[in-house]
Amino acid sequence: MNNVFIPVFILLIAGILFKSYLISVEIPVLVIILIFILALAFDKHLFVLFLGLGIFLTGYYLAVPKQNEKISNEPVFLECKVLSYPEIYYKKYRFNCFVIDSEKTELIGKEIAVISDYKPQIFSNIYAVGKIGKNHDNLRFYVKKPFIKESKNEKLSFFLRIREYLKENFKKNTLNNKTFAVGSALIFGDRS
Repeated sequence: MNNVFIPVFILLIAGILFKSYLISVEIPVLVIILIFILALAFDKHLFVLFLGLGIFLTGYYLAVPKQNEKISNEPVFLECKVLSYPEIYYKKYRFNCFVIDSEKTELIGKEIAVISDYKPQIFSNIYAVGKIGKNHDNLRFYVKKPFIKESKNEKLSFFLRIREYLKENFKKNTLNNKTFAVGSALIFGDRS
């Protein structure tokens, strides 16, 4: 065995593939460290066996489980309160929402990430029909624009209208687009 890296590489890949496609159970790092320490305590054959097992479990530990699993293909109704400002997420908007009412009763009272092409106001209630997915143990709700309705927060809506009015007034009175971009970034915190 001239090249040691080939079996190590094969064992790492085998551990990753085993977790990704066969059995996905969490193993603590402490167990892997103990196996490496046991390997040091043994001679020749048992050393190689425990070292190989430790490398395999390291690959198993490093593997990421499957992402974006659809929990159900059937559309689900949600009523929720927007808790965060919408941020751009792969040409869509992503925001956190507290579920008030839903067809799936296990979602009520939980915070869920909503991904949509609609940009709601913060602290407004939205009513939507979409699909629930799972990404790294986080629930996500995918919804398209025609299937979402928003009831805006009246108190916050007043301040946002004033902000939009001030922004339009500022745009009319600037010299060019460059000064508007710099000014809106400094005054209103907008990125353009």
